Amino acid sequence: ARDRAATAARAASVPGEGEGRAALLAAGRDLQPRLRSGGIKGVVRRPQRLPAVKAVGVQLTQVFTNLIANAAQALVSEEGCRSGGERQIRFSLSQDKDRVLVEVADSGPGVAAGLERRIFDPFFTTKGPSGGMGLGLSIVHAFLRSWEGDIQVVPRHPELGGAAFSITLKTFEGGE
Repeated sequence: ARDRAATAARAASVPGEGEGRAALLAAGRDLQPRLRSGGIKGVVRRPQRLPAVKAVGVQLTQVFTNLIANAAQALVSEEGCRSGGERQIRFSLSQDKDRVLVEVADSGPGVAAGLERRIFDPFFTTKGPSGGMGLGLSIVHAFLRSWEGDIQVVPRHPELGGAAFSITLKTFEGGE
């Protein structure tokens, strides 16, 4: 029974060809209704077609859930919003050859200078004792690296003024 459970666990962590694309599309589709209830404008930009990406769907969903939740928390923090009062999270998808690029950006306070070097470290948090354990971004980073992807932080987005996280995902051979 243990061998079957271990085999099932390994299989659940292997990227499937269609599930990464499904998670990309679902994240964009589900963003606006979730944020609207909190008074946050969700903006989704994506091409008509997206290739299959190397990612485990449920884990990629967790990546987006974490990034969007962090952005929403930043928008309602004491530092608040930078872009003239409009609280906004932008979820953008694009393709560059054999990669899909994802950007999650917000109009919140951004990332303080110097923190971008530590932001993906386990147990690092800026939220205080009641705001979390500081594991979310380190888990996001670990998931992306396991799929040969990457994530970078932009402390101040040039348009929105808040933080932005840029993700790179590999596509499956043959793209579509």
